[in-house]
Amino acid sequence: MQGVNPIVALWSQSFSYGAGCLGALTLRGFIAPLVLDGPINCDAFETYVARVLVPELRPGDIVVMDNLSSHKGPR
Repeated sequence: MQGVNPIVALWSQSFSYGAGCLGALTLRGFIAPLVLDGPINCDAFETYVARVLVPELRPGDIVVMDNLSSHKGPR
């Protein structure tokens, strides 16, 4: 895939029993999965990005996410 920037699409899901799941879908597969015992709020999402997702990214990856309120922090 020379000359193509891989796109990383974030996925999140909250369940009625309180668990939240996060992950990213890439051309190389599903990366950076995380299951939370609680809702996905801004603090949880920012921590996930910094400590789980970023270490899995490769140079040139492009991250795409929706406008979910937990994605809208001061950072």
